[in-house]
Amino acid sequence: MGSLLNPGDRLGHFEIKQKIGASATGIVYLAMDNQAGNLVALKLLSPLIAAKAADQFDQFRERVLQIKQVAHPGVCRLFDVVQDKGFVFLSMEYIEGPTLKRVIRLSGALPLGQATKLMQNTCVAVGAAHESGFVHRDLKPSNIILRGQVKISVLDFGLSGSLSRADITAASKEIETVLYMSPEVSRDETATLLSDIYSLGATLYECATGRPPFKGANLAETLQAIKAGQPVAPGQINSDITPSLENVITKAMASDPKDRFKNSAQFVQALSGVNLGEAAASLPWEDCVTNQGPWHGDIDKSVQAIMDDPDSSKVLMSRMSDTTILFSEIVGISAFFDEFGSVAGTERIQAHNKLVFPVVERYNGKVLKAMGEVVVSCFDTPAEGVGAAIGIHRALQDFNSLAGDQDKKISIRLGLHCGKSVFKDSQAAGQSIRIAAQIAALAANNQILISEIAKKTLNPELHPTSLHSSANLHGREEEIRLFLVELNPPTEEPTPTDRPRPKAGR
Repeated sequence: MGSLLNPGDRLGHFEIKQKIGASATGIVYLAMDNQAGNLVALKLLSPLIAAKAADQFDQFRERVLQIKQVAHPGVCRLFDVVQDKGFVFLSMEYIEGPTLKRVIRLSGALPLGQATKLMQNTCVAVGAAHESGFVHRDLKPSNIILRGQVKISVLDFGLSGSLSRADITAASKEIETVLYMSPEVSRDETATLLSDIYSLGATLYECATGRPPFKGANLAETLQAIKAGQPVAPGQINSDITPSLENVITKAMASDPKDRFKNSAQFVQALSGVNLGEAAASLPWEDCVTNQGPWHGDIDKSVQAIMDDPDSSKVLMSRMSDTTILFSEIVGISAFFDEFGSVAGTERIQAHNKLVFPVVERYNGKVLKAMGEVVVSCFDTPAEGVGAAIGIHRALQDFNSLAGDQDKKISIRLGLHCGKSVFKDSQAAGQSIRIAAQIAALAANNQILISEIAKKTLNPELHPTSLHSSANLHGREEEIRLFLVELNPPTEEPTPTDRPRPKAGR
Protein backbone atom coordinates (compact mmCIF):
# COMPACT_ATOMS: atom_id res chain seq x y z
CA MET A 1 0.00 0.00 0.00
CA GLY A 2 1.71 3.18 -1.16
CA SER A 3 1.72 6.58 0.51
CA LEU A 4 -1.25 8.88 -0.21
CA LEU A 5 0.01 11.92 1.67
CA ASN A 6 3.33 13.76 1.79
CA PRO A 7 5.10 15.67 4.59
CA GLY A 8 3.46 19.08 4.98
CA ASP A 9 0.02 18.00 3.77
CA ARG A 10 -2.87 18.92 6.05
CA LEU A 11 -5.97 17.02 7.09
CA GLY A 12 -8.23 19.10 9.29
CA HIS A 13 -6.05 20.50 12.06
CA PHE A 14 -3.35 17.84 11.53
CA GLU A 15 -0.10 18.38 9.63
CA ILE A 16 1.50 15.24 8.15
CA LYS A 17 5.11 14.63 9.17
CA GLN A 18 5.90 11.22 7.67
CA LYS A 19 4.50 7.78 6.87
CA ILE A 20 5.30 5.33 9.67
CA GLY A 21 3.42 2.17 8.76
CA ALA A 22 0.79 0.36 6.72
CA SER A 23 -1.48 -2.64 7.08
CA ALA A 24 -4.52 -4.25 5.51
CA THR A 25 -6.77 -1.70 7.21
CA GLY A 26 -4.88 1.47 6.31
CA ILE A 27 -1.79 3.67 6.23
CA VAL A 28 -0.41 5.26 9.41
CA TYR A 29 1.22 8.70 9.49
CA LEU A 30 2.99 10.68 12.17
CA ALA A 31 1.28 14.07 12.37
CA MET A 32 1.26 17.24 14.43
CA ASP A 33 -2.06 18.07 16.08
CA ASN A 34 -2.00 21.85 15.69
CA GLN A 35 -4.85 22.29 18.15
CA ALA A 36 -3.37 20.23 20.98
CA GLY A 37 0.25 20.98 20.06
CA ASN A 38 1.46 17.37 20.23
CA LEU A 39 2.36 14.52 17.88
CA VAL A 40 -0.27 11.92 17.10
CA ALA A 41 -0.64 8.91 14.82
CA LEU A 42 -3.20 9.18 12.02
CA LYS A 43 -4.55 6.01 10.44
CA LEU A 44 -6.10 6.56 7.01
CA LEU A 45 -8.52 3.70 6.44
CA SER A 46 -8.08 1.63 3.28
CA PRO A 47 -10.46 2.59 0.44
CA LEU A 48 -12.80 -0.39 0.93
CA ILE A 49 -13.12 0.13 4.68
CA ALA A 50 -13.29 3.93 4.35
CA ALA A 51 -16.11 3.67 1.79
CA LYS A 52 -18.07 1.41 4.11
CA ALA A 53 -17.44 3.73 7.07
CA ALA A 54 -18.40 6.84 5.11
CA ASP A 55 -21.83 5.42 4.20
CA GLN A 56 -22.86 5.53 7.85
CA PHE A 57 -20.12 7.68 9.29
CA ASP A 58 -21.83 8.83 12.49
CA GLN A 59 -22.68 5.27 13.51
CA PHE A 60 -19.19 4.02 12.59
CA ARG A 61 -17.53 6.83 14.54
CA GLU A 62 -19.71 6.14 17.58
CA ARG A 63 -18.87 2.41 17.55
CA VAL A 64 -15.12 2.99 17.19
CA LEU A 65 -14.93 5.67 19.89
CA GLN A 66 -16.59 3.44 22.47
CA ILE A 67 -13.10 2.04 23.16
CA LYS A 68 -12.29 5.34 24.89
CA GLN A 69 -14.08 3.85 27.90
CA VAL A 70 -11.02 1.63 28.44
CA ALA A 71 -8.29 3.47 30.34
CA HIS A 72 -5.32 1.12 30.44
CA PRO A 73 -1.69 2.02 29.59
CA GLY A 74 -1.42 -1.13 27.46
CA VAL A 75 -4.28 -0.08 25.17
CA CYS A 76 -3.38 2.63 22.65
CA ARG A 77 -5.57 5.67 23.27
CA LEU A 78 -7.95 6.63 20.48
CA PHE A 79 -8.78 10.33 20.18
CA ASP A 80 -11.21 10.77 17.28
CA VAL A 81 -12.54 9.50 13.95
CA VAL A 82 -12.58 12.19 11.26
CA GLN A 83 -13.69 12.72 7.65
CA ASP A 84 -11.76 15.25 5.56
CA LYS A 85 -10.84 15.64 1.89
CA GLY A 86 -12.37 12.30 1.01
CA PHE A 87 -10.43 10.41 3.71
CA VAL A 88 -11.70 8.66 6.81
CA PHE A 89 -9.02 8.50 9.48
CA LEU A 90 -8.45 7.82 13.15
CA SER A 91 -6.31 10.05 15.36
CA MET A 92 -4.64 8.14 18.16
CA GLU A 93 -1.80 8.15 20.65
CA TYR A 94 1.64 8.11 19.00
CA ILE A 95 3.73 5.40 20.64
CA GLU A 96 7.42 5.11 19.83
CA GLY A 97 8.66 1.57 19.41
CA PRO A 98 8.81 -1.34 16.98
CA THR A 99 5.94 -3.69 16.39
CA LEU A 100 6.29 -7.22 17.71
CA LYS A 101 6.08 -8.36 14.08
CA ARG A 102 9.22 -6.36 13.23
CA VAL A 103 11.14 -7.65 16.24
CA ILE A 104 10.37 -11.30 15.47
CA ARG A 105 11.26 -10.80 11.81
CA LEU A 106 14.62 -9.31 12.81
CA SER A 107 15.52 -11.58 15.71
CA GLY A 108 13.54 -14.78 15.20
CA ALA A 109 12.23 -16.57 18.30
CA LEU A 110 12.41 -14.41 21.42
CA PRO A 111 14.09 -15.53 24.65
CA LEU A 112 11.40 -17.56 26.40
CA GLY A 113 11.48 -15.45 29.56
CA GLN A 114 10.88 -12.35 27.48
CA ALA A 115 8.16 -14.03 25.40
CA THR A 116 6.17 -15.19 28.43
CA LYS A 117 6.42 -11.87 30.30
CA LEU A 118 5.55 -9.92 27.17
CA MET A 119 2.47 -12.10 26.63
CA GLN A 120 1.41 -11.69 30.27
CA ASN A 121 1.45 -7.91 29.84
CA THR A 122 -0.46 -8.20 26.56
CA CYS A 123 -3.09 -10.43 28.18
CA VAL A 124 -3.55 -7.92 31.01
CA ALA A 125 -4.13 -5.07 28.53
CA VAL A 126 -6.52 -7.14 26.41
CA GLY A 127 -8.28 -8.32 29.56
CA ALA A 128 -8.97 -4.71 30.59
CA ALA A 129 -10.78 -4.19 27.28
CA HIS A 130 -12.62 -7.49 27.61
CA GLU A 131 -13.90 -6.48 31.06
CA SER A 132 -15.44 -3.41 29.44
CA GLY A 133 -17.13 -5.53 26.80
CA PHE A 134 -14.75 -5.04 23.88
CA VAL A 135 -13.40 -7.76 21.59
CA HIS A 136 -10.43 -6.95 19.35
CA ARG A 137 -10.97 -9.50 16.51
CA ASP A 138 -7.56 -8.80 14.91
CA LEU A 139 -4.88 -9.40 17.56
CA LYS A 140 -1.52 -10.14 15.94
CA PRO A 141 2.17 -9.16 16.29
CA SER A 142 1.79 -6.14 13.98
CA ASN A 143 -0.86 -4.73 16.34
CA ILE A 144 1.40 -4.91 19.39
CA ILE A 145 4.02 -2.19 19.91
CA LEU A 146 6.93 -2.78 22.27
CA ARG A 147 7.87 0.11 24.56
CA GLY A 148 10.87 -1.72 26.02
CA GLN A 149 11.74 -5.33 26.61
CA VAL A 150 8.28 -6.41 27.79
CA LYS A 151 6.08 -3.31 28.04
CA ILE A 152 3.48 -3.20 25.29
CA SER A 153 0.64 -1.22 23.75
CA VAL A 154 -2.13 -2.88 21.75
CA LEU A 155 -3.24 -1.03 18.63
CA ASP A 156 -6.52 -0.95 16.66
CA PHE A 157 -8.81 -2.08 19.46
CA GLY A 158 -11.63 0.30 18.54
CA LEU A 159 -11.20 -0.14 14.79
CA SER A 160 -10.87 -3.92 14.64
CA GLY A 161 -13.77 -4.34 17.03
CA SER A 162 -15.97 -2.54 14.50
CA LEU A 163 -14.92 -4.73 11.55
CA SER A 164 -15.75 -8.27 10.54
CA ARG A 165 -13.36 -10.89 9.18
CA ALA A 166 -14.76 -10.13 5.73
CA ASP A 167 -13.99 -6.41 6.16
CA ILE A 168 -10.36 -7.11 7.04
CA THR A 169 -9.63 -9.77 4.42
CA ALA A 170 -11.42 -7.81 1.69
CA ALA A 171 -8.99 -4.94 2.30
CA SER A 172 -5.95 -7.12 1.57
CA LYS A 173 -5.08 -10.37 -0.16
CA GLU A 174 -2.04 -10.94 2.07
CA ILE A 175 -1.84 -14.18 4.04
CA GLU A 176 -0.74 -12.20 7.12
CA THR A 177 -4.29 -10.83 7.48
CA VAL A 178 -5.59 -14.21 8.69
CA LEU A 179 -2.57 -15.90 10.30
CA TYR A 180 -3.77 -15.31 13.87
CA MET A 181 -7.53 -15.72 13.37
CA SER A 182 -9.30 -18.33 15.42
CA PRO A 183 -11.00 -21.20 13.55
CA GLU A 184 -14.47 -19.83 14.32
CA VAL A 185 -13.63 -16.33 13.03
CA SER A 186 -12.09 -17.85 9.89
CA ARG A 187 -15.53 -19.43 9.31
CA ASP A 188 -17.16 -15.98 9.67
CA GLU A 189 -18.71 -16.88 13.01
CA THR A 190 -19.12 -14.20 15.66
CA ALA A 191 -15.88 -13.26 17.39
CA THR A 192 -15.82 -13.47 21.17
CA LEU A 193 -13.22 -12.85 23.86
CA LEU A 194 -12.27 -16.53 23.43
CA SER A 195 -11.38 -15.71 19.83
CA ASP A 196 -8.95 -13.12 21.17
CA ILE A 197 -7.51 -15.74 23.54
CA TYR A 198 -6.77 -17.93 20.52
CA SER A 199 -5.06 -15.02 18.70
CA LEU A 200 -2.93 -14.32 21.79
CA GLY A 201 -1.96 -18.00 21.87
CA ALA A 202 -1.02 -17.89 18.16
CA THR A 203 1.06 -14.77 18.83
CA LEU A 204 2.84 -16.49 21.75
CA TYR A 205 3.48 -19.49 19.45
CA GLU A 206 5.32 -17.19 17.04
CA CYS A 207 7.21 -15.40 19.83
CA ALA A 208 8.51 -18.77 21.08
CA THR A 209 9.21 -20.41 17.71
CA GLY A 210 9.94 -17.51 15.37
CA ARG A 211 7.15 -18.50 12.96
CA PRO A 212 3.33 -18.44 12.91
CA PRO A 213 1.46 -21.66 13.67
CA PHE A 214 -0.12 -21.92 10.20
CA LYS A 215 0.90 -20.63 6.79
CA GLY A 216 -0.25 -21.99 3.44
CA ALA A 217 0.85 -21.08 -0.05
CA ASN A 218 -2.07 -18.66 -0.35
CA LEU A 219 -4.94 -17.17 1.59
CA ALA A 220 -7.30 -20.09 0.97
CA GLU A 221 -4.74 -22.71 2.05
CA THR A 222 -3.94 -20.75 5.21
CA LEU A 223 -7.61 -20.47 6.16
CA GLN A 224 -8.05 -24.20 5.58
CA ALA A 225 -5.08 -25.00 7.82
CA ILE A 226 -6.50 -22.79 10.58
CA LYS A 227 -9.86 -24.52 10.35
CA ALA A 228 -8.15 -27.93 10.53
CA GLY A 229 -6.41 -26.75 13.70
CA GLN A 230 -3.33 -28.98 13.89
CA PRO A 231 -0.17 -26.84 14.09
CA VAL A 232 3.26 -28.36 14.51
CA ALA A 233 3.98 -28.73 18.22
CA PRO A 234 6.05 -25.67 19.23
CA GLY A 235 8.57 -27.88 21.05
CA GLN A 236 9.42 -29.57 17.75
CA ILE A 237 10.48 -26.20 16.33
CA ASN A 238 12.29 -24.83 19.38
CA SER A 239 13.72 -27.51 21.66
CA ASP A 240 14.04 -24.97 24.53
CA ILE A 241 10.25 -24.85 24.82
CA THR A 242 9.32 -26.93 27.84
CA PRO A 243 6.20 -29.14 28.09
CA SER A 244 4.86 -26.61 30.60
CA LEU A 245 5.02 -23.73 28.10
CA GLU A 246 3.83 -25.91 25.23
CA ASN A 247 0.74 -26.89 27.22
CA VAL A 248 -0.15 -23.24 27.76
CA ILE A 249 0.19 -22.44 24.04
CA THR A 250 -1.82 -25.52 23.07
CA LYS A 251 -4.66 -24.71 25.48
CA ALA A 252 -4.87 -21.08 24.30
CA MET A 253 -5.04 -22.29 20.69
CA ALA A 254 -7.57 -25.10 21.20
CA SER A 255 -9.84 -25.50 18.15
CA ASP A 256 -12.93 -25.65 20.35
CA PRO A 257 -13.34 -22.33 22.20
CA LYS A 258 -14.68 -24.21 25.24
CA ASP A 259 -11.24 -25.83 25.70
CA ARG A 260 -9.36 -22.51 25.86
CA PHE A 261 -8.63 -20.33 28.87
CA LYS A 262 -11.92 -18.79 29.90
CA ASN A 263 -10.47 -15.29 30.10
CA SER A 264 -7.22 -13.33 29.98
CA ALA A 265 -6.73 -13.64 33.74
CA GLN A 266 -6.57 -17.44 33.46
CA PHE A 267 -4.04 -17.09 30.62
CA VAL A 268 -1.88 -14.78 32.76
CA GLN A 269 -2.05 -17.15 35.71
CA ALA A 270 -1.01 -20.11 33.55
CA LEU A 271 1.94 -18.16 32.17
CA SER A 272 3.01 -17.23 35.71
CA GLY A 273 3.35 -20.92 36.53
CA VAL A 274 5.31 -21.90 33.42
CA ASN A 275 8.55 -23.75 34.05
CA LEU A 276 11.16 -22.68 31.49
CA GLY A 277 13.62 -25.38 32.52
CA GLU A 278 17.19 -24.63 31.50
CA ALA A 279 16.10 -21.90 29.09
CA ALA A 280 17.09 -18.61 30.73
CA ALA A 281 14.11 -16.86 32.24
CA SER A 282 16.00 -13.58 32.30
CA LEU A 283 16.18 -11.10 29.47
CA PRO A 284 19.02 -11.32 26.92
CA TRP A 285 22.44 -9.87 27.80
CA GLU A 286 21.96 -7.20 25.15
CA ASP A 287 18.84 -5.06 25.02
CA CYS A 288 17.69 -5.80 21.49
CA VAL A 289 14.14 -4.45 21.72
CA THR A 290 14.08 -0.68 21.42
CA ASN A 291 12.58 2.07 19.34
CA GLN A 292 14.24 1.13 16.09
CA GLY A 293 14.81 -2.58 16.53
CA PRO A 294 17.86 -4.62 17.51
CA TRP A 295 21.18 -2.82 18.10
CA HIS A 296 19.62 0.65 18.09
CA GLY A 297 18.89 1.04 21.80
CA ASP A 298 20.50 0.70 25.18
CA ILE A 299 23.22 -1.90 24.71
CA ASP A 300 24.68 -3.80 27.63
CA LYS A 301 27.08 -1.58 29.56
CA SER A 302 29.63 -4.35 30.16
CA VAL A 303 32.38 -2.57 28.19
CA GLN A 304 32.41 0.48 30.45
CA ALA A 305 31.98 -1.68 33.54
CA ILE A 306 35.07 -3.71 32.65
CA MET A 307 37.13 -0.61 31.87
CA ASP A 308 36.14 1.10 35.13
CA ASP A 309 36.61 -1.92 37.37
CA PRO A 310 40.26 -2.50 38.34
CA ASP A 311 39.35 -5.96 39.60
CA SER A 312 37.92 -7.15 36.28
CA SER A 313 39.02 -10.69 35.60
CA LYS A 314 41.43 -11.62 32.85
CA VAL A 315 38.64 -13.62 31.26
CA LEU A 316 36.46 -10.54 30.91
CA MET A 317 39.36 -8.38 29.77
CA SER A 318 40.21 -10.94 27.12
CA ARG A 319 36.75 -10.55 25.66
CA MET A 320 37.25 -6.83 25.06
CA SER A 321 39.06 -5.45 22.04
CA ASP A 322 39.31 -2.40 19.78
CA THR A 323 36.99 -3.03 16.88
CA THR A 324 35.52 -1.21 13.90
CA ILE A 325 31.80 -1.83 13.54
CA LEU A 326 30.00 -1.46 10.20
CA PHE A 327 26.21 -1.33 10.29
CA SER A 328 24.37 -1.92 6.98
CA GLU A 329 20.61 -1.50 6.85
CA ILE A 330 18.04 -1.75 4.06
CA VAL A 331 15.92 1.39 3.79
CA GLY A 332 12.14 1.06 3.97
CA ILE A 333 11.93 -2.71 4.47
CA SER A 334 8.85 -2.60 6.74
CA ALA A 335 6.84 -0.64 4.17
CA PHE A 336 8.09 -3.05 1.47
CA PHE A 337 6.84 -6.06 3.47
CA ASP A 338 3.49 -4.35 3.99
CA GLU A 339 3.08 -3.49 0.30
CA PHE A 340 4.54 -6.55 -1.45
CA GLY A 341 4.21 -9.33 1.13
CA SER A 342 6.52 -11.59 3.10
CA VAL A 343 7.86 -13.61 0.15
CA ALA A 344 9.06 -10.53 -1.74
CA GLY A 345 10.36 -8.98 1.49
CA THR A 346 12.37 -12.08 2.38
CA GLU A 347 13.82 -12.19 -1.13
CA ARG A 348 14.93 -8.57 -0.76
CA ILE A 349 16.68 -9.32 2.54
CA GLN A 350 18.40 -12.37 1.02
CA ALA A 351 19.58 -10.30 -1.94
CA HIS A 352 21.02 -7.70 0.44
CA ASN A 353 22.87 -10.35 2.44
CA LYS A 354 24.32 -11.93 -0.71
CA LEU A 355 25.77 -8.53 -1.60
CA VAL A 356 27.15 -7.77 1.85
CA PHE A 357 28.63 -11.06 3.11
CA PRO A 358 31.28 -11.64 0.37
CA VAL A 359 32.49 -8.03 0.58
CA VAL A 360 32.85 -8.22 4.37
CA GLU A 361 34.94 -11.38 4.04
CA ARG A 362 37.05 -9.84 1.29
CA TYR A 363 38.06 -7.06 3.66
CA ASN A 364 39.08 -9.45 6.45
CA GLY A 365 35.92 -8.76 8.39
CA LYS A 366 33.35 -10.94 10.08
CA VAL A 367 29.57 -10.74 10.13
CA LEU A 368 28.57 -10.58 13.79
CA LYS A 369 24.87 -10.73 13.24
CA ALA A 370 22.35 -10.65 10.39
CA MET A 371 18.88 -9.71 11.60
CA GLY A 372 16.31 -9.09 8.92
CA GLU A 373 17.30 -5.92 7.08
CA VAL A 374 20.37 -5.34 9.27
CA VAL A 375 23.88 -6.76 8.96
CA VAL A 376 26.43 -5.92 11.67
CA SER A 377 30.09 -6.60 10.79
CA CYS A 378 33.39 -6.03 12.57
CA PHE A 379 36.89 -5.26 11.28
CA ASP A 380 40.31 -4.73 12.83
CA THR A 381 40.79 -1.28 11.28
CA PRO A 382 38.59 1.60 10.07
CA ALA A 383 40.32 1.42 6.67
CA GLU A 384 39.09 -2.15 6.19
CA GLY A 385 35.60 -1.21 7.35
CA VAL A 386 35.38 1.80 5.02
CA GLY A 387 36.79 -0.28 2.18
CA ALA A 388 34.06 -2.84 2.77
CA ALA A 389 31.39 -0.11 2.91
CA ILE A 390 32.54 1.23 -0.46
CA GLY A 391 32.64 -2.30 -1.85
CA ILE A 392 29.07 -2.90 -0.66
CA HIS A 393 28.01 0.36 -2.27
CA ARG A 394 29.59 -0.66 -5.58
CA ALA A 395 27.96 -4.09 -5.45
CA LEU A 396 24.61 -2.45 -4.77
CA GLN A 397 25.02 -0.13 -7.76
CA ASP A 398 25.70 -3.12 -10.00
CA PHE A 399 22.69 -4.97 -8.58
CA ASN A 400 20.34 -2.02 -9.09
CA SER A 401 21.57 -1.40 -12.64
CA LEU A 402 20.40 -4.91 -13.54
CA ALA A 403 17.18 -4.83 -11.52
CA GLY A 404 15.25 -2.83 -14.10
CA ASP A 405 11.97 -2.52 -12.18
CA GLN A 406 12.20 0.31 -9.65
CA ASP A 407 10.45 -1.82 -7.00
CA LYS A 408 13.29 -4.38 -7.19
CA LYS A 409 16.06 -1.84 -6.52
CA ILE A 410 17.52 -1.76 -3.01
CA SER A 411 18.60 1.29 -1.03
CA ILE A 412 20.78 0.94 2.05
CA ARG A 413 22.46 3.16 4.58
CA LEU A 414 25.75 2.43 6.27
CA GLY A 415 27.21 3.64 9.55
CA LEU A 416 30.73 3.02 10.88
CA HIS A 417 32.38 3.61 14.24
CA CYS A 418 35.38 2.22 16.08
CA GLY A 419 35.88 1.65 19.79
CA LYS A 420 35.86 -0.97 22.52
CA SER A 421 33.56 -3.99 22.19
CA VAL A 422 33.07 -7.08 24.29
CA PHE A 423 32.94 -10.41 22.45
CA LYS A 424 31.07 -13.36 23.90
CA ASP A 425 30.13 -16.60 22.16
CA SER A 426 30.60 -15.10 18.67
CA GLN A 427 28.44 -12.11 19.65
CA ALA A 428 29.46 -8.61 20.56
CA ALA A 429 28.12 -5.83 22.74
CA GLY A 430 29.24 -2.36 23.61
CA GLN A 431 28.77 1.30 22.90
CA SER A 432 30.56 1.10 19.54
CA ILE A 433 27.77 -1.10 18.14
CA ARG A 434 25.04 1.22 19.35
CA ILE A 435 26.82 4.27 17.96
CA ALA A 436 27.35 2.62 14.56
CA ALA A 437 23.61 1.83 14.46
CA GLN A 438 22.68 5.42 15.31
CA ILE A 439 25.11 6.77 12.71
CA ALA A 440 23.52 4.55 10.04
CA ALA A 441 20.07 5.85 11.04
CA LEU A 442 21.26 9.40 10.27
CA ALA A 443 22.50 8.51 6.78
CA ALA A 444 20.40 9.16 3.70
CA ASN A 445 19.76 6.49 1.09
CA ASN A 446 23.00 4.87 -0.10
CA GLN A 447 25.22 7.09 2.03
CA ILE A 448 28.20 5.97 4.12
CA LEU A 449 28.59 7.93 7.36
CA ILE A 450 31.52 7.46 9.74
CA SER A 451 32.45 8.91 13.12
CA GLU A 452 35.28 11.41 13.54
CA ILE A 453 37.39 8.93 15.49
CA ALA A 454 37.25 6.55 12.54
CA LYS A 455 37.92 9.33 10.02
CA LYS A 456 41.12 10.43 11.79
CA THR A 457 42.85 7.11 11.06
CA LEU A 458 42.07 7.10 7.33
CA ASN A 459 44.33 8.12 4.48
CA PRO A 460 42.46 11.12 2.97
CA GLU A 461 43.80 10.34 -0.51
CA LEU A 462 42.37 6.82 -0.43
CA HIS A 463 39.25 7.69 1.53
CA PRO A 464 38.16 11.31 0.90
CA THR A 465 35.47 12.52 3.31
CA SER A 466 33.51 15.69 4.03
CA LEU A 467 31.86 16.94 7.20
CA HIS A 468 28.25 15.80 7.25
CA SER A 469 26.87 16.98 10.59
CA SER A 470 27.24 17.06 14.35
CA ALA A 471 24.84 14.90 16.31
CA ASN A 472 23.84 14.16 19.89
CA LEU A 473 23.73 10.39 20.07
CA HIS A 474 21.96 8.48 22.80
CA GLY A 475 24.34 7.50 25.57
CA ARG A 476 26.97 10.18 24.81
CA GLU A 477 27.16 13.48 26.65
CA GLU A 478 29.15 15.31 23.98
CA GLU A 479 28.27 15.84 20.33
CA ILE A 480 29.89 13.58 17.79
CA ARG A 481 30.98 14.83 14.37
CA LEU A 482 29.99 12.64 11.44
CA PHE A 483 31.72 12.49 8.06
CA LEU A 484 30.38 11.44 4.67
CA VAL A 485 32.58 9.12 2.63
CA GLU A 486 32.81 10.74 -0.80
CA LEU A 487 31.37 8.65 -3.61
CA ASN A 488 30.65 11.37 -6.15
CA PRO A 489 32.87 11.62 -8.13
CA PRO A 490 33.19 7.86 -7.72
CA THR A 491 35.74 6.69 -5.21
CA GLU A 492 37.74 3.67 -6.27
CA GLU A 493 37.09 0.68 -4.08
CA PRO A 494 40.27 0.29 -2.00
CA THR A 495 42.23 -2.92 -2.34
CA PRO A 496 41.90 -5.14 0.73
CA THR A 497 45.05 -5.78 2.70
CA ASP A 498 46.52 -9.18 1.94
CA ARG A 499 46.75 -10.83 5.34
CA PRO A 500 45.03 -13.60 7.29
CA ARG A 501 41.66 -12.84 8.84
CA PRO A 502 42.02 -11.66 12.44
CA LYS A 503 41.08 -14.03 15.23
CA ALA A 504 41.51 -11.86 18.32
CA GLY A 505 38.28 -11.52 20.22
CA ARG A 506 36.28 -13.08 17.41
